Amino acid sequence: MRHGTAATSTRLTLLQAIPKGDRMDWLVEKATELGVCAIRPVVTERGIVRLKAGEKSNRRDRWQRIVEAAARQCGTAWIPEVKPVTGFKDSLEDGRQAELFVVGSLEPEAKSLREVLRDRCPLKSAVLLIGPEGDLTRGELDQAREAGAVPVTFGRRVLRVETAALYGVSVL
Repeated sequence: MRHGTAATSTRLTLLQAIPKGDRMDWLVEKATELGVCAIRPVVTERGIVRLKAGEKSNRRDRWQRIVEAAARQCGTAWIPEVKPVTGFKDSLEDGRQAELFVVGSLEPEAKSLREVLRDRCPLKSAVLLIGPEGDLTRGELDQAREAGAVPVTFGRRVLRVETAALYGVSVL
């Protein structure tokens, strides 16, 4: 373990539909270890998890504590920010501001993530949007495209939400 390692060269934000159970806890920990700069929990149409106003703040605080512990454990010199839980449409603003905005997609026309990255590296900033179990709705995917997102695939297998997120973060 190296202490005080610098942030990655690409400022990476993960927009993550909140998965069921305690998967989000594990996901924010591992995304921190892989070098994300920010994580935005997102509520989507098909998402199973529905949080009330007070729960959003409590969950965010919990995830921020997990991120801080993971950052200490892996010796990073920065602590990723867990942004407030937001609705899908509002989360797209994060993507509009990035040099590259990609959304994991199960649609047949999606390009491979590696193909999309081929001529774009190095990147200063990137945003990765991962939908819920069952993928984003057609309407959500259209909204993401309108915000500049490129639908990408991670291969032939259908991955669990947390696996897709960590694969995308690792490649980016």
